[in-house]
Amino acid sequence: MKRVLSIVVVFLIVVSSVFAADEGKMPLAASTALAKMDQDIVKAKNAAVVILKKTLQEETKKGNLKTANMIQEKIDELSESPSFSLVGLWTGKNGYTYELKEDGNVVTTDNNKGKWTIDKSKLVISFPNIIDSYRLPPKKGVVKGTNSRGQDLMMTKAE
Repeated sequence: MKRVLSIVVVFLIVVSSVFAADEGKMPLAASTALAKMDQDIVKAKNAAVVILKKTLQEETKKGNLKTANMIQEKIDELSESPSFSLVGLWTGKNGYTYELKEDGNVVTTDNNKGKWTIDKSKLVISFPNIIDSYRLPPKKGVVKGTNSRGQDLMMTKAE
């Protein structure tokens, strides 16, 4: 698990250094690669949590409570970590649904089309007439931010 996280960190450093000179905007290919990476990380963490939960049960049955507590702390840590996938359906507090697609496109309920990228620790959704910016990572499936008009924003990821 530590090796996977180390690889992810190195990848993010390389990607951020490659695209740092591009006025802070990440190209579509890079944001798509990051979205895929996010999905893969979530899958790996979920698989690790399944194994940890099984081991937790075994250690508890053996009476190894100190070990069981350590495992439970790790399960809690992994469940709260900032691994996430942005691809999918999101509902804004304005009632609109936003579909963030793997190719970097976004479409809203009223068929407004735009592009989404990850810029440092922000999700940026650019429409022809407005730019929305959300802080990452999501907290319990919710992202908050502001738009280019200074209005507060919030979106919740659909299950």
